[in-house]
Amino acid sequence: MSNESAAIMFSDVSGSSRLFKEVGDAEARAIISKVVSMMINKTQAQNGTVIKTIGDEVMASFPTAQAALNAATDIQKDIDTQYYGAPLTIRIGFHFGPIIEEAGDVYGEAVNDAADLVKIAKGGQIITSEQTRQALPPESQDKLEVFDKIRLKGGKKTAVIYIAEWEDDQESNATMFMAAVNTEIAAAIEARSLQIEYEDQNITLSKNDVPFTIGRGADVDLTIDCNMASRSHCTIDYRRGKFVLVDKSTNGTYLAADGREPLYLRREETPLMSTGTISFSPEIDEPGPHRMRYIC
Repeated sequence: MSNESAAIMFSDVSGSSRLFKEVGDAEARAIISKVVSMMINKTQAQNGTVIKTIGDEVMASFPTAQAALNAATDIQKDIDTQYYGAPLTIRIGFHFGPIIEEAGDVYGEAVNDAADLVKIAKGGQIITSEQTRQALPPESQDKLEVFDKIRLKGGKKTAVIYIAEWEDDQESNATMFMAAVNTEIAAAIEARSLQIEYEDQNITLSKNDVPFTIGRGADVDLTIDCNMASRSHCTIDYRRGKFVLVDKSTNGTYLAADGREPLYLRREETPLMSTGTISFSPEIDEPGPHRMRYIC
């Protein structure tokens, strides 16, 4: 077992499920096999090591963040110009950080973060992290644009993630323009807050104060005096610039944004918009300890 730092990259064929339905299992498997072989070749050409292939996904490690970015760029350019028997795209996520290598496999936070990043990416995109950006040389950092601010799985704080520009300059003007707009939006939402008014309590949450738990139990952030509430009834989270109400209860949560019909959530979630009422019983219009007000 060894401990070191590496770039972990996941390359995943987008649209493969639809391909199997359209052309059948045998032909789809042949097409996917060609694309996976291409991803492996591009990985190895940049001194990468293929850890495993999982269906239409390749997991690989690279000694440097630059090598991973090179491989990701080569893969996207290939699938963009070569035809393998069906129109397909590839989504890629990679992260540079400490790993644990054991018996030919790798583990650790870098693996988990890379796996989260590839899920965020859409076909034709390369998504990476702030930590990876810092591990790249300046000329490669210039090819990254702010994409979003999220909390990666298991993380306590939101983190900036980036999209890598891999197209030729003349093809990427629109993409670069939108990235600049996204940067301005990201800066504008930094100051967003959520105010909760419950009985004599007035609580203001920022993106750094979530997840914020609400329920009847003593081990939550806000205790509700309502026998219909579960001990850990719901959570307020922050995702992509929005505060999100996540129900985890037995009886469900009632939500009514001002001027709109109430929603009933049971093991579901929804963004909190404008101002409104959250209730732990159907009597959402009746005042009492079963409900609270929010201002977003």
